[in-house]
Amino acid sequence: MRQLAIWPHELLQLGYGFNQLIFENISDFFQLTQFFQGVEANVTISEAGKPKTLKEVCYIGDVTTLVDFRKLYDKQIQVAVQNMIDDLSLQQLMTADLAIKMIVDDVIMANNLPVQYSDKFDLTAILKYCEFHAEMPETKGICGIIEHVIDLANRLSDDRLIVFSNLNLYLSTEEIQMLAFEASVKQVSCLLIDLAKSQNFLESEGLKQYYFDRDFIEFTSDDVK
Repeated sequence: MRQLAIWPHELLQLGYGFNQLIFENISDFFQLTQFFQGVEANVTISEAGKPKTLKEVCYIGDVTTLVDFRKLYDKQIQVAVQNMIDDLSLQQLMTADLAIKMIVDDVIMANNLPVQYSDKFDLTAILKYCEFHAEMPETKGICGIIEHVIDLANRLSDDRLIVFSNLNLYLSTEEIQMLAFEASVKQVSCLLIDLAKSQNFLESEGLKQYYFDRDFIEFTSDDVK
């Protein structure tokens, strides 16, 4: 399980589902969202005591901005496809690669070109040539977009921490509860960073909430159960 450390607080456990951090003070909210965009802050992410980098985070932020799914998932798609190629498919790709290079070699020889090329079989280069992109969500609704992101992470076995901000402005209580449960079932870990003037903890499977008041005192949803 991942941990998030926000000085001076103890480690926050980030399990599957929705881990919602709710701030009363906008400066604390801003500091954390900036950290996930690469700005230095008194924040660290770790797992089993080992530090994690932002490369292991999928930062989406405010979902009302344009979400570039291609940028978010291109690498994960290529890795997923590569891991699913069996021996027969690999042999077929090697045969096709050889056939292409034989055609290229004929062109070079026929035109007496002073050209050399690599005869090395490079599966990664072949898959990159395919220019994989994630399917775009059929719905433009906020709830549908988030559901699509959770589904993509599950189907691609993408274990990055997915970070959203301001979801409490756009989603109903029922939608947050439904999405939290879905993320938990699909073993996807999401971090929600939100602003609110008061704490209103929800009872929901897959939802863990932390509330930081104006004095940066922490309360958790466990405190009211």
